[in-house]
Amino acid sequence: MNQYRLSRAFGMLTTGMAFIVAAVVVALWFLLRGALESTLALDIGAGVVFALLIAVSFIVLLRPPVVLTLDPVGYRTRKDEGKWKDVQDVALADGMLTFADSAERTVSLPLNVIDVSRHTELVNEVYGRLNEAHGYRRFNPADFEQAD
Repeated sequence: MNQYRLSRAFGMLTTGMAFIVAAVVVALWFLLRGALESTLALDIGAGVVFALLIAVSFIVLLRPPVVLTLDPVGYRTRKDEGKWKDVQDVALADGMLTFADSAERTVSLPLNVIDVSRHTELVNEVYGRLNEAHGYRRFNPADFEQAD
């Protein structure tokens, strides 16, 4: 079973957005703190939100979530799954990997969410698993040579 994780670029983007939101939380906390008499709840709330944003951003950055899982039975994305035996067509166009199954359902995955260094590996694995599921194998001329 191979898992393809979210690209580091998207992890950095998420981290950047979380730091911006955390900065806004700190600025609001600073402004509201001077206007209120009792600030304990505000201090705790702002601290919790700040800590959660930073923790989530580092988790996404250090261990990106799984976007696609391929195993001998089928594939799983975060929202969809399918069996290799049911896949009728796989298309690779415009940066999208699209699975079409026998129920005329399509599942599309943008390749830019997966690390660029693993694109070739992903495409080769998808086609290899499809060939295996449908009983296809590579043509080897040596298998058909006659002994003299």
